Amino acid sequence: HLNCDGVELTLFPNPVHDNFYVQADLVDVHYSYVLTDVIGKLIAEGKLTGEYTAFSLTGYPAGTYYLKIKYGSGSEDYSTFKIIKD
Repeated sequence: HLNCDGVELTLFPNPVHDNFYVQADLVDVHYSYVLTDVIGKLIAEGKLTGEYTAFSLTGYPAGTYYLKIKYGSGSEDYSTFKIIKD
């Protein structure tokens, strides 16, 4: 769980096999995200889409990934999920 400016975000499942999801406790969220591998290579970026947002790591190797959720305009206004792909 992450608390992003008062909105609870949950990532599941973790560890991940192929697909994972971020659930927000608020339907109308407009946070942007960046998904990277452990060395910072960009995999995906975009916006969370409502209550559930789906992500895919299909075809990517097992390892550690990071999903950074940006919830404000300041440089410190983000939270990061650590994702383990098995």
